[in-house]
Amino acid sequence: MEYFVAHLEHIANDYSDSSIGYEKYIKPLVEGNNFKSSGQGYNGQAIQSQVNGWDKYQNGQICINVYGANYQSRGTYLNWQGTGVNIMADWHGSHIENLYMLYYNPDTGERSKKNVSFVIKDLGLFDGQVPNENIISFFDEYNKMIETIYKERAMMKIDKYIDLLEANKNLILTGAPGTGKTYMAKEIAKAMGAEIGFVQFHPSYDYTDFVEGLRPINHDNVVGFERKDGAFKEFCAEALNIRDTTNFDECIDKLFDSVGEEILLLETPTGKQFGLSRSARGNLRLHTGKELKESGVITKKDLRAEYSGIPTFKWWKGYYQGIITYLTNNYNLINDSNIIEDNTPHVFIIDEINRGEISKIFGELFFSIDPGYRGEKGKVNTQYQNMVPEGDVFKDGFYVPENVYIIGTMNDIDRSVESMDFAMRRRFAWQEVTAEESYTNMIENDPEFVLVKDEIKQRMSSLNKAIAETEGLDEAYQIGAAYFRKYLNYKEKANAFDCLWENHLKGLLFEYLRGNRRAKALLEKLHDAYNKKSLNE
Repeated sequence: MEYFVAHLEHIANDYSDSSIGYEKYIKPLVEGNNFKSSGQGYNGQAIQSQVNGWDKYQNGQICINVYGANYQSRGTYLNWQGTGVNIMADWHGSHIENLYMLYYNPDTGERSKKNVSFVIKDLGLFDGQVPNENIISFFDEYNKMIETIYKERAMMKIDKYIDLLEANKNLILTGAPGTGKTYMAKEIAKAMGAEIGFVQFHPSYDYTDFVEGLRPINHDNVVGFERKDGAFKEFCAEALNIRDTTNFDECIDKLFDSVGEEILLLETPTGKQFGLSRSARGNLRLHTGKELKESGVITKKDLRAEYSGIPTFKWWKGYYQGIITYLTNNYNLINDSNIIEDNTPHVFIIDEINRGEISKIFGELFFSIDPGYRGEKGKVNTQYQNMVPEGDVFKDGFYVPENVYIIGTMNDIDRSVESMDFAMRRRFAWQEVTAEESYTNMIENDPEFVLVKDEIKQRMSSLNKAIAETEGLDEAYQIGAAYFRKYLNYKEKANAFDCLWENHLKGLLFEYLRGNRRAKALLEKLHDAYNKKSLNE
């Protein structure tokens, strides 16, 4: 900001050598015959070339623009490159009176003045002291504006995906390797405020993992099998927001705390009753005074199983209702389970969706996931429907709730994957995440890359252009920004980009070219493209 003010003050005062900041900033340039009075202050042009290393900051690149014909116009500003967030000068005669913020929206052409303005003297510029509270406050507000702009732009890019997903319920993100498809899927879900589920398909993944299947259990040292929901069916149940308002567990805990480990079951001439314990036979809820016959015992585990709809000892069912009535009258049992309607979106992400045998994994859900059959109208019987317990929300058939969305990611060039049949394909909307878009999403606005983002963009664009022009390859083989983020692993090394090539890019490209008789020569050509300093080379 000092340089910005010094530059303008020098011009406004007929290039006077007594203007504010002249000695520190302008004199060295004038004496070196290198002072540029106007021009764009970025990409090495004019003003930018006058000062080295001042323009790199955490949130981007600072540049100074001076409109030579009228330095007091809105064409003169201190700008955070590519954001439209500007610091402008208000003039009083030939001196800057105060600095203020202005946002220019390139899409609408609108300018909105930010209510942050400071008189020059209050900012403590040129006082040789550490930044005062005013200039710190000014910078903080400026920084907040930039972060807000970045977030808004990111949301605008994500909005198109959200619209597509909400309209179709199911979405496939395709793209070249490293284009951040999984990252984008998670960002879409976050932007929707959704609950997120995640699985990754692979050749061994099957119906029992995804929908339901039998799983081994150990019950009292006896190994058996039990039906268990798979990841997607479990996620759909959660999306329905099953709210169990019962206090059953609390009530039976209190009951068994008072009677011990089991309840004695009794039979009287008038019907089946129960005693609280062997040590309290006289304390029967409906004591008849007549001879009582023991018929067995019931434990806490048995009661929980019966209450959950898993009948294991049917012979004592006649006693069960009596116990429930007793708990209601004596322990205030609330026996009421409800399904609460819930519109919260739930996004289920299937990473590498084409790496699994999709038809077998989805089974009869092939019908249920169709956008036109969401909700109970799409109800189907699953392969283990006869084993679904009473009380399960899908006891009468499974369906995909209206608030469940599916996002799959896939890479078409992977030679080891299953193909997706056309009937399954038509149940999804398709959207490509390009390599260029991945740079914007993953590198351009990341502070960690502020010093190298331009070089990364250059290398990435040049390499991908060469890949698209290589025999046997095309745009589908281009390399996304996720690979270039690995630059951070080597950023402390002098040859960081060489390390990136040797350890990450070279091997991938070699696999692309495997079987090509000119593979070695083509790989060298791609390496040359990667090392180009300009697209025009």
